[in-house]
Amino acid sequence: VHDLSAKLELAEKALVTKQQRIDEMKQTVAKQEEEMETVGLLKAQIEVYCSDFHAERAAREKIHEEKEKLAIQLEYMKKENSNLKDDLIRLGRYSKIKKKHIQISVVSSEPVYIPCRPSIVEMQRRHGAQGPKFACPKCAEILPDIDTLQIHVMDCII
Repeated sequence: VHDLSAKLELAEKALVTKQQRIDEMKQTVAKQEEEMETVGLLKAQIEVYCSDFHAERAAREKIHEEKEKLAIQLEYMKKENSNLKDDLIRLGRYSKIKKKHIQISVVSSEPVYIPCRPSIVEMQRRHGAQGPKFACPKCAEILPDIDTLQIHVMDCII
């Protein structure tokens, strides 16, 4: 009996040890399952962050390209603006010279007539027998002075 009791006691101790080991293994498995779920969630987050990063990078590249295009357009517009300002300055001078040499005849009931190019007959009448000294290189119209010639050449060429 003593021998059987010792065997029984040994079997019970072995059973308790095995049960403890099973419980420990169950806890380890539960922890590992939680970790696996966490790893899955982390992988999903990484994929989302990665796709967001690539989308943001593409958007930044597109914005950079647009910025470069706009910078080129801005430079072109600045040059065009500068050219237009120069044209305005030239036109202002042209207008002043033209006003200086054109006579405006105003009759109360008749509309205003501004002659752009005086005819040869008018030029001869204005200058008498002496006659004008300058001629247009394109159309050969005879003009009285260099300022009028400059105005006429600008009109004639354009």
